[in-house]
Amino acid sequence: MALFSKAWSRLRDSWLVLVPVVVVAVTVLLTSSIQRSAEQRAFDRIQNSQRLLSVWLDRSNDLRVFLQTGDASTFNAFNRLTVTFQAGLQTERADVRGVAGTQPILALEVQNAQRWHSLGLIAAAEIRQHGVRPQPIEVAKPRNNASAAFLAANQRFTAVMAAARRQDIEWASEIANVIVVVAVLMLAIVALAIARASRGRDKRLMEARLRDERARSAREHSYVESRGHLSRLLLAADTEDEACELTKTAIESHVPGSSVVVLQANNGADRLEPVTRVPEALTLALALDGAKLRSCLAVRLGRAQTGDPSESSLAPCEACGQTNGYATCEPLIVGGLVMGSVLITHPQQLSIVERRVVDDTIAVFIPVLANLRNLALAEQRARTDSLTRLPNRRALDDMLKLMLTQAMRTDAPLAIVLVDVDGFKEANDTFGHDRGDELLSNVARALAQSVRASDFVARLGGDEFVALLPATDLDGAYTITEKLAAATRETRLAGFNRAVTASFGIAGFPDHGKDIDAVMRSADGALYQAKKDGRDRVRLAPATQPAASAAR
Repeated sequence: MALFSKAWSRLRDSWLVLVPVVVVAVTVLLTSSIQRSAEQRAFDRIQNSQRLLSVWLDRSNDLRVFLQTGDASTFNAFNRLTVTFQAGLQTERADVRGVAGTQPILALEVQNAQRWHSLGLIAAAEIRQHGVRPQPIEVAKPRNNASAAFLAANQRFTAVMAAARRQDIEWASEIANVIVVVAVLMLAIVALAIARASRGRDKRLMEARLRDERARSAREHSYVESRGHLSRLLLAADTEDEACELTKTAIESHVPGSSVVVLQANNGADRLEPVTRVPEALTLALALDGAKLRSCLAVRLGRAQTGDPSESSLAPCEACGQTNGYATCEPLIVGGLVMGSVLITHPQQLSIVERRVVDDTIAVFIPVLANLRNLALAEQRARTDSLTRLPNRRALDDMLKLMLTQAMRTDAPLAIVLVDVDGFKEANDTFGHDRGDELLSNVARALAQSVRASDFVARLGGDEFVALLPATDLDGAYTITEKLAAATRETRLAGFNRAVTASFGIAGFPDHGKDIDAVMRSADGALYQAKKDGRDRVRLAPATQPAASAAR
């Protein structure tokens, strides 16, 4: 009988110890799953919205190019993107079901998109029937208004989705906290059962066990709170660099003695470049000098790689194989797109807890980084002229306001130079629109390469460009513009039987007005005078033309 009682006591104690372990494990898995699920769902919604905006911008660009050039290939591209855009709208409708406040905004997006599409088809029909010709403002204005209304609705929609995303994350954090509290209560109940079942045993041992369980629960609760706090900080990040620094700090604070370097994939140049500072103690900087993207073994294989100084590797990593000590490299991949990697050097092998910290931190970091990159790409496309790769009219308007404010604050001059390419219509009519586009691209490159680093060159529209010269008076602007004219003359277009030239009109703040409109009118008048005087001329606005400049 005594032997049976002893066996039963051991079996009962084993179950009482196993239950808290199971509760903690289930709590960890459940809280992590809830947070990741909420984050992924919110990320997918915002990514679909950004993808829809990107397709819209590409459609707008293709339609604009077709209306300017009559190129049928761009109209075909416009039609293909229309199908993609409609599919994106269907996806967006499905994604936002149940999200409060999105249906009216989505309906407004659809309404303006359909209105813009109808007006675009009417304008395209006119082009195909009568050929390319300038569109009256009253014809283009409704289409532009519909486009602006769509973009405004999309911006509101993205803001609502971002707010919903924050609510989802906060909701997931609250649910996780509730689960942790419930788990703590369950552990407390188990602890009470253990205390009752082991009343006759060593009291000090049982109390020590209870303290360990409470400490473990407190650490888990603290960990869940820290992950939620990190998620909120990453969601509030405005730039990729800020998100990378937050991730670096989060990992280094939980892995003692570690050093984290976030590497960014420069897709345009197929390069791997450090975003965060590379410690001087690492020889990593030498390996990264000119490193290709696939030189990172983690990126090439698509999974985490570890380095152990006590073991030799069949295929050492070309990028981080120069590190001393232990290393862990995690690839940053979303939907097959490689965004870079995170290299962690540490004095000893990662423990299970440290490995979990690394995995969870990067799991939260990857969708945030992808979203920030998509937003930056959409903003860049919206502010860049697709033909010349110069800033477009939207970017120009923002820069004009910024430079004028700076000039007024510092009481410094601001010169504006309007540029009109001479003979552009002749080149278009003689060689076709493709060669005309080549001419514009060559002139744009010459202008951009001939100004100072502080200056700003943008495409105003058609064959017109504008250069903003901060802290430059009219005499200085005249000298710089002469250099622009010389650079334009050096531009070549194969088969074009005369030199490429341009006419330039100069005006300045505050000499020709206290606001942008006044200065632009003066510059436009000077440009008209340059054209009237025979083209290939540089003319200052007449109101304050200095004698020295007039003599030239």
